[in-house]
Amino acid sequence: MERSSVLTNFRTQLVVVNLGVAPDLDRAKAWSEPAEEFLRRMHRLGIELAVIGPKPNQKFGTKRTIKFLDRHEVVTLKSLEASKSHSLELRVLNRRNRTWIRLRSEACLVIGTNGVWPAFFEGWNSPGVMTADAMARWIHEYKWIPGRDILFYGSSNQNLRLATAAIERGVHSVHILEPSNELRCWRAHRDRFTSRGGRILVNHKLLRFENTAAGVKQVYLKNEQGTMILPIDTIVMAPTNFENLNHPDQMRKGQFYLQRRSSPHEPYVDEEQWLERLDWRELYWRVGKVLDVLDHNEAEGALKALKEERRRLQRYRKPNFRSDLVYSGKILARVSSEKIQTSAGSPRKVNRDKPVASLECLENIPCRACADACPENAISILDLADQPTLLEDKCTGCGICVAVCPAGAAAMIRENTADQKVRLFLPDHTKDIWKPQTAVQLLNRRGDSLTLARVVASQAYVNAPHRVLEIEVSNVHLWEGRAFRPMQNQHEGDLSAALADPQSLKRSWVTLNGSKRLCPTGVPLTVALWQLGQKRFEDAFFCEDGSCRMCRVRVDGVDRLACQMIVAEGQTIEFNSQYSGESWVCPCSRVKAEELDLNKSEGLPQKLTAEITGFSLGTCKGKWCLNECSQFGEDQKPRPAFQGFESSPWRDYWVDDVIEVGEG
Repeated sequence: MERSSVLTNFRTQLVVVNLGVAPDLDRAKAWSEPAEEFLRRMHRLGIELAVIGPKPNQKFGTKRTIKFLDRHEVVTLKSLEASKSHSLELRVLNRRNRTWIRLRSEACLVIGTNGVWPAFFEGWNSPGVMTADAMARWIHEYKWIPGRDILFYGSSNQNLRLATAAIERGVHSVHILEPSNELRCWRAHRDRFTSRGGRILVNHKLLRFENTAAGVKQVYLKNEQGTMILPIDTIVMAPTNFENLNHPDQMRKGQFYLQRRSSPHEPYVDEEQWLERLDWRELYWRVGKVLDVLDHNEAEGALKALKEERRRLQRYRKPNFRSDLVYSGKILARVSSEKIQTSAGSPRKVNRDKPVASLECLENIPCRACADACPENAISILDLADQPTLLEDKCTGCGICVAVCPAGAAAMIRENTADQKVRLFLPDHTKDIWKPQTAVQLLNRRGDSLTLARVVASQAYVNAPHRVLEIEVSNVHLWEGRAFRPMQNQHEGDLSAALADPQSLKRSWVTLNGSKRLCPTGVPLTVALWQLGQKRFEDAFFCEDGSCRMCRVRVDGVDRLACQMIVAEGQTIEFNSQYSGESWVCPCSRVKAEELDLNKSEGLPQKLTAEITGFSLGTCKGKWCLNECSQFGEDQKPRPAFQGFESSPWRDYWVDDVIEVGEG
């Protein structure tokens, strides 16, 4: 497209550019509370502002003092050496009418997900490399993982959270790479990640990566022992500006960069929200100094205080302040066990008529999630970096502290000395549907298997990141068992075990379309129909919550969704398939292979072919046909095929996942 001529010259004092924000993202998420407060404080100082990107959630100022360019994007930025009044020039393009603005400013602040001026490794812009913000969007919005073997660069809490979520969704291998010898995550995050099979590589340098003929990247890492080569298909970059906003030389020129510490697509944040507050407070004083609107002595004092506060909040990272646990086999060593039981957050009396919280957060970390959520004010945290103190007399055992703890370091316990049993209330990060008496594998804090436990109940909380699972086990594991793993082949209703060994499926008599049949029970109807050879396209689990409503059936005269109905003995089930009898390559849009071949022979591009025929644009949004059609390359398929049912009966699956068996 031919460029339009420059129509407008615009001058201001400070330009704020908000990059990497999805157009449909809520403005409240695009602008955090500290970011909006920064703009307001700059405005109160009388500084002329220009904001490029989405508008803040709350309007302020006038058109003479602040200009919002929400349909514009920055194309170039250069330093002006000869100009005395303005040091920077930005060339800005209006995306709607394709007109240009030459914007001159004294300072520029860029907010982004990846760096404008940070240190990159070779290959940052290569395929398969993404930011942690992009990975968060894949996991929480798109509901799938764009890779099988993933390397996370940096050991921030955000990376540990995303890496753990990737493991729980069935990724083959996940590594955390930390270039320095100092982990930047909480101990509880690290324990949760390693207990699920993840691996952390400390003091390893990322040199480069190479693409192999099979499409898999070989990542070259180096430490004092030599070079390590890892087969990786996806690299996720954490925020790189840990200690500084950007290089001081850039700040003296009026060029500021602030990297988001957390993603707006994540359901919750922890340490990052407090560190981000410090980032914006520091920006206020540094920008004020450059624009010469603040007293320099006052600014220097404030920056010095902020630096000390940042050190205090991050002191737990130092080896002398870390609270690593010591084990003797699978059991905690005495020194670590006593440290937990005598901490301010642990209860002194657990043989009670109701459960009591045990806040086993042994680090001085910036977090107030449990104290802010407790409805009875039974948790006290005076200073932000203090360990929580439990007030046992006020604790009612509601469990909200367990549900909101971002690192899973909180639990509830209730001991029954007479029966030598203990009830453990643990955070549940899975999506499984739990039945009473289901067996689970009880784990210690680092993921070692201790014994079998029995599920009692599962409790969900409003606006909490995870549920709370109540399990019962021998009281010898009172202070040891703090995690669990679903059984693979022990309890009824486990899909992975049932499909691995079809003979283990429990079968009972039900009525299917007027005929009595021996049908698998205790599993979703979709699975039962697959097992009986009813290859219905509707039963391919195209959504997680039944919102696609493609698998509707009638059970005992009532309309139900097959993916959410557990088959029981004696039910009367009526179903049909509107897609049977034809060989549709795209059943949702009723597209046959002949139509695609005809468009391909006429030389039409794949995107235009999809628009003409409706291919991949139906109800399932291409989850079936893109995975099956050989005309579309692997890079265009919406997700890799996962083998087996490792995570949950409600996740998406493909034809390759289904193990065909006889009716029995």
